[in-house]
Amino acid sequence: TSPHELRAAGHDRFHQLPVDPARQDEYVRLLRDQGLVRNFECQLRQRDGDAIWGSFHTRSALDSSGELLYYEGVVEDISERKRLEERYLQSQKMEAFGQLAGGIAHDFNNILTVIQGNTNLLQTGGSSEEEHASTLREINLATERAANLTRQLLTFSRRQPLRPQSLDLNEVVASTTRMLRRLIGEHISLETHFAPGSSSVHADAGMLTQVLVNLAVNARDAMPKGGKLILETAALGCPGKVSWASPANRSGTFVRLSVTDTGSGIPPEHLSHIFEPFFTTKEVGKGTGLGLATVYGIARQHNGGVEVRSTPNQGSVFRVYLPALAEVAEDATAPAAASKLPSGTETILVVEDDAAVRNFVSNLLQRFGYTLLTAGTAAEA
Repeated sequence: TSPHELRAAGHDRFHQLPVDPARQDEYVRLLRDQGLVRNFECQLRQRDGDAIWGSFHTRSALDSSGELLYYEGVVEDISERKRLEERYLQSQKMEAFGQLAGGIAHDFNNILTVIQGNTNLLQTGGSSEEEHASTLREINLATERAANLTRQLLTFSRRQPLRPQSLDLNEVVASTTRMLRRLIGEHISLETHFAPGSSSVHADAGMLTQVLVNLAVNARDAMPKGGKLILETAALGCPGKVSWASPANRSGTFVRLSVTDTGSGIPPEHLSHIFEPFFTTKEVGKGTGLGLATVYGIARQHNGGVEVRSTPNQGSVFRVYLPALAEVAEDATAPAAASKLPSGTETILVVEDDAAVRNFVSNLLQRFGYTLLTAGTAAEA
């Protein structure tokens, strides 16, 4: 409640403030390595336990010989801005869903055709054991496709604060590709090139998906008559003194996501403004001018940045840089061998409002010896 109380709490209290300890470690590392940290965002605990969003601006104060004297800086409460950003991001996702709806329906229709067709083949009988197994494999693969598609949509639509975790950027791009194909349309070809091995970053998967969607939508709008969209990941050392870095060259290694299109390009007079909020060259009603500002904000929030190269009538390339995560040694322990599924004689109450799911779960459990009671509603249960 006062500067005096904060000083009296000392070093221990400072380490209790951040909600995410990993975020705290990243802040300390950046300050130690660079001596200057700007716009570093993280959640902090208030005295009552609630969380607020803070933006850190900190620098090292050195004596004449270059020895560290102390750190000084400012923490700004940006909670209201973060709430507005979250609302905007959610509305932008819903707009993208509208564009995706037709393609998603088409995908699910194909999946259902495979499942229904192969199920009918099994019901007709007369197939050999090998054909029978092959048909079941096709059904299983189709259901996995449906599950992956649903998982992508749920991840993309979910409202949640920044939750960075250890991710492989290659996997994020690969899992988002099917959704992007439907988003950009069939008149644009999509290519992917992945960095060899792992491209690990500490990032929020939903926000990285948002970056890909925003850049893909911009690229699509720049290619109304068709073209090519290329997604590429690369692991590299410090990219040198680039526009998004601090005045001193950045140290460490980075993972780069490149999004290249063969569209109309960006006029030179617009390049310096494209990341400004509400700046757009699209017609009224065709764009908010917040897509690239969001990409820029997400990159900076992850302690990275964005570069763009563009030539009118020859296309554009956006490069998003994210700090690489140190490789984690793989667990040498061999995976446990598959064991026989357990069975039992207990009675289980299954409550599920979808009759098809309820019947499947009940039949499965009965095969393992359990006695089943089923209910379709909470009141019935």
